[in-house]
Amino acid sequence: MPKLSGVFRYLNGARRSRFITDDRGAIMPLFAIILGSGVFMMLIGLVVDGGQIYAEKRLVQNAADAVAEAVALHCAKDVVGVNCLADNFDTRSPTTSAVTASMTFADFTSALANPKGGNTAITNICGQSTTAVGIPACPSLTTSPNDCKTEMGTTGFTNWVRVYSSSDLNGITPAFENFINPIPKKYQETACSQVYWAKANAINVDATGGQLPFAIGLCDSAVNNSAVRQQLIGDDTNVTSCSVRDRQNVSFAATAHGFIDFDPGAATANCWTLLTGGCNKVALSTVRGRTGISYSPASYKGLLASMNTNLNKPALVPVVDISGASYKVVSYVSFTLLGYKMPTVTGANAITASTASSYPGQPGAINYTWTGSCAAAQSVSSAFCIVGTFNSRVAAPSGRTPGLTYTTSANVPDLGYQVVRHLR
Repeated sequence: MPKLSGVFRYLNGARRSRFITDDRGAIMPLFAIILGSGVFMMLIGLVVDGGQIYAEKRLVQNAADAVAEAVALHCAKDVVGVNCLADNFDTRSPTTSAVTASMTFADFTSALANPKGGNTAITNICGQSTTAVGIPACPSLTTSPNDCKTEMGTTGFTNWVRVYSSSDLNGITPAFENFINPIPKKYQETACSQVYWAKANAINVDATGGQLPFAIGLCDSAVNNSAVRQQLIGDDTNVTSCSVRDRQNVSFAATAHGFIDFDPGAATANCWTLLTGGCNKVALSTVRGRTGISYSPASYKGLLASMNTNLNKPALVPVVDISGASYKVVSYVSFTLLGYKMPTVTGANAITASTASSYPGQPGAINYTWTGSCAAAQSVSSAFCIVGTFNSRVAAPSGRTPGLTYTTSANVPDLGYQVVRHLR
């Protein structure tokens, strides 16, 4: 009996082995049935068409995002009272404001929507602005998953644009639609994007010396005469009252003049936020004797090196007014430093402490004639002088300038520096 049970166990195992082998062999007939019935082709169609639809979704969304940001940048920088949806996109010289390149609005937005060619269309540009004219009102948002989600008109923003985009207006036929329907159906993908702009509210102070280490007195922030070179004197004692008209022709009373030096490594450096007080005055007459400041190297020569590094570069600087014994940041402006003429000191002679036109071999030298006290020969007690241009139409995407935030307050002078940000 033991031997017989062993035989039965062997036969049962053999039968199980043959059954498994037979099951695997049934796959080929099943595959033939699927292929013959067209199910396989339908599966391939779903994969291919699904990929095509996803790609179109990304194309139209990228087009809406790119055009919305470009239009917001354009409208934020444009001259007050101009229809920013009808004028050209211009590239201007940072030093003279002269137009160096130009493209029509329609050509620019079409090229931006189709960077590699294609038929993506911009179907609507709308929004709201306190500076530009001609921007049509937007329709109410819908529940469509392709529509924007935030109703900008009810969130406190006064300057914004919304852009709608669509795939080929003639419709797109899915690759495998012809295999399914005798009359192929077409589809369109749509997308929406919104971008707002507002006045700058705060910046981070660069304690490494890579930032232009000056604040501008509100009285001398000449944003309405941006094409003219402005000579500024570092004079903390000039506190005469003035009236300043900003970019929107709103008048503001002020008392601070010229430019004010600040130590980016000081404990008060973190006060460079809009409408905060307590920024301690740093008298320019003491700058040559300072040690331990954060310019690299930490010396007067380090200060000159920092200025030289920032020559001919538009720089975001705080604009201040006097608040008791301190300064208060009231706005921000873009200023391009074109030259400086600073007092001499051991190790910084009249050549190294200046980029005036009388020293044409120096980096950043310009054809400029100093006037007033800045025209005097340099010495250890001569005036602190800079010359440059105010850039009255500048917009920066939020996130590209560290610490840059925004404000919509009407009590802040509009000096032309705007923050631009997406908000779908």
